Amino acid sequence: MLDYLQRLYRNGAELWFRWDRQWVVVNAKGRALTQRVEPRMALMEVELPPAAFDEDWQPAPHSCLVIRAPGMDTLKVPLAAEHTTLDDVSVWEWSGSAYDEGAEAAEWLSAYFGKPSRLVRFKEESEIRPTNPKYAQGYKITFTDCFPFLIASQVQFIAHRSDCLAYV
Repeated sequence: MLDYLQRLYRNGAELWFRWDRQWVVVNAKGRALTQRVEPRMALMEVELPPAAFDEDWQPAPHSCLVIRAPGMDTLKVPLAAEHTTLDDVSVWEWSGSAYDEGAEAAEWLSAYFGKPSRLVRFKEESEIRPTNPKYAQGYKITFTDCFPFLIASQVQFIAHRSDCLAYV
């Protein structure tokens, strides 16, 4: 996680936000899974190609989102693949359609969590999720809780991860 955060700051926060909360794991009903419900998520590691944080980078056919978890083979999700659309995805109060990242990702996540799960990506071309104008007027978000920014210290991250590991 620290490597990831260091890359973000080294390459500029605006490039980080390009990828921030673009993906979410959903259950068989299309509802988002969170670490609150699935503490084993805290053990997952996610990696993007280092060049993904360069300003004008576009995914190549071999570019992948890489996901690792204890006891699982590495999952590679192509970033430039054709996607089918999954309707009725819900994250908190929002519902809409998202790109389904495919059968291989679904099988991997289902095996890891022990129940049907899918990986979906926010469909920016057709979906709009505005922030609550009472608190942050004029911003759009993807699969975040409520706001385009989450500010947490390293101490908070370590404490949260420790709490989550206690439930695994």
